[in-house]
Amino acid sequence: MAVTVQMNSDIRKYTPKFFGPFSKRQCIAVGVAIGLAVPVFLLTDGWVIDYRIIAMIIAAMPAIVCGFIKFGRMPMEIFFMRYAYSNFLTPRKRKYKTENIIRQEYKKINKSNNEKSKKEKIVYSKNFKYYK
Repeated sequence: MAVTVQMNSDIRKYTPKFFGPFSKRQCIAVGVAIGLAVPVFLLTDGWVIDYRIIAMIIAAMPAIVCGFIKFGRMPMEIFFMRYAYSNFLTPRKRKYKTENIIRQEYKKINKSNNEKSKKEKIVYSKNFKYYK
């Protein structure tokens, strides 16, 4: 008889087991989910049992998602924080203003040329141009 052992193809996917098939992170997430779901169930005392169970599931869902699901080798709470930071806390278009020295000099030159053209009027004739 041969003993078969399941091996992960990628070592990074390995998680040590803490209690049964759950890792320590998953056990903590289940504990937090129960801690959130039981008070919701008790606080919704006058509701129909179906609605109470739905409210319980909605209250426990964030803890379960953070404990069991990984997105791109990141736990979900880190993914949510990075997503919120990049999409809501920082602007999409960053305002970057510089002082363009060449443009400032060009404006000065154009301004002085405009002042000259207002002061002096150039008259063109067929053979030559002269200033009035």
